[in-house]
Amino acid sequence: MQEDSQEMTVEVIQVETLVRPGENRRIIAQGRGHEIVMDMKKEMMGDDSGPTPPELLAMALGGCMVNIARIMMEQKGVKLNGLQVGVSGPIDPSKAMGLESSNPTGFVGLAIHVKLDADLPEVERQSFEQELCKRCALCDTIANPAPLDIQFGWNS
Repeated sequence: MQEDSQEMTVEVIQVETLVRPGENRRIIAQGRGHEIVMDMKKEMMGDDSGPTPPELLAMALGGCMVNIARIMMEQKGVKLNGLQVGVSGPIDPSKAMGLESSNPTGFVGLAIHVKLDADLPEVERQSFEQELCKRCALCDTIANPAPLDIQFGWNS
């Protein structure tokens, strides 16, 4: 971040990951030198060695909200005593398994439960909540889907 006397600017962050199949149903994701193992439940022929991709999306959404809430509290000079974000939602795996279903392939909806313990005056809490939702990158991406540019390349 660069700070100038009048205005603060930040550079755009390019996110890049590489995902490949691992042993059995494992999925290995790499980004910025970090590696995450995703897997399927044993009932879905996996080893249960990590979260599923949808579970990881829910975790990332909660993590994004935790991160932004921390930043906002620091910017306001407010002591954050406790914070947790729970994210849940149903997924019908029928279409992923090649079966017909009237349900969407992904989440039908997501419920986010934010618990805060902070020294923020009650009169400022509603505006904090609204600002948190606006500033969370994953809340925005899910509420206002980013266009997908999917390109395939085949080795023949």
